[in-house]
Amino acid sequence: MDDVEAEKQIKQMVNFILNEAKETAVGIEAKTNEDFNIEKLKLVQSMKEKTRTDMEKKLKAVETKKAIERSTAINKTRL
Repeated sequence: MDDVEAEKQIKQMVNFILNEAKETAVGIEAKTNEDFNIEKLKLVQSMKEKTRTDMEKKLKAVETKKAIERSTAINKTRL
């Protein structure tokens, strides 16, 4: 094997290694993006549920307050 063939073979190996590294990097990036989107979706869903729960509690509190005020007004008119 002469120097030209050795140089050519080394370049082929280097290109192969670089291509494998690029493919691995693309795969890792795709997996990372997928994991990020899944986690983001979970957080968004949990925050939506928390917001719904908070709004239901506030609505219930307002309804209770109105019922108390209505009952108080009825009692005042009776007296």
